[in-house]
Amino acid sequence: MGVGVRNRQRPFDQQVRANGAMAAAVQWAGIAALVMGVLGAVLPGTAGTVAGWGAVGTVVATPLGRVAWLAIRWVDRRDWLFAGLATMLLAVVVVAGTLALRQ
Repeated sequence: MGVGVRNRQRPFDQQVRANGAMAAAVQWAGIAALVMGVLGAVLPGTAGTVAGWGAVGTVVATPLGRVAWLAIRWVDRRDWLFAGLATMLLAVVVVAGTLALRQ
């Protein structure tokens, strides 16, 4: 790619800053989930329960956040197919969660 090419026009594997930021966010979420999981196993009573549920919530939310992040990047690049697929995946998760909570 030429010097004048904007970053969003480069292939994803050449977008070092964006990919590095996503990798760092996922890594920190994994560390946070691990710490909360250990605290959930060690702490007694309500504090342990809250830490354990925090770990579960982090493990569930991290991939959804990554899909949302990618959907935003795909909209920015005007890649409507992948942006639409990511949005539909998130919509399925929201509908499934809503139906599960109604039961």
